[in-house]
Amino acid sequence: MPKTRQQKVAILSDIGSRFDQAKSIVIAQFTATPISALEHLRRKMKESGVDMTVVKKTLMKRLFAGKNITDVNIDDATGTLMVAFGRTDALAPAKTIQSFAKENENVKILGGILEQQILDASQIVSLALLPSKEELIAMTVGTIKAPLSGFVNVLAGNVRSVINVLNAIKEAKS
Repeated sequence: MPKTRQQKVAILSDIGSRFDQAKSIVIAQFTATPISALEHLRRKMKESGVDMTVVKKTLMKRLFAGKNITDVNIDDATGTLMVAFGRTDALAPAKTIQSFAKENENVKILGGILEQQILDASQIVSLALLPSKEELIAMTVGTIKAPLSGFVNVLAGNVRSVINVLNAIKEAKS
């Protein structure tokens, strides 16, 4: 059943408010994707703190026109559009959709917006391949810890050498 004009206006205002609050937005298309797979995607997005909605192309065009966004081209999209809004983690929508697109060939990233900059599909995929904040923190801590660990191993080497000499003397006397 087609939506009334009032329903479309309500949908546009809801998506517009999500659009304004989001740190990043990823737009993807999907065709012939099983409902179970989409439900799995929705669960993964919810765990990541990402809002996802399915939108018709005409409504997205109206939203872009209302926001004066002219660089995003969704005219060539076939199938249904999904829009993911990242409120807390800017990389979460890109990472989640990219991992889902690897499993499902019918999903294709079209582009997105990161901090008011419009990105194409290749840039979104590049963002998805970046390590997460936790991984970067772990790498930094490991780099800071490496010299200290090396110093401890050098000091422990002297103790090991003394123990080996004492064991050799013990073995020689036995």
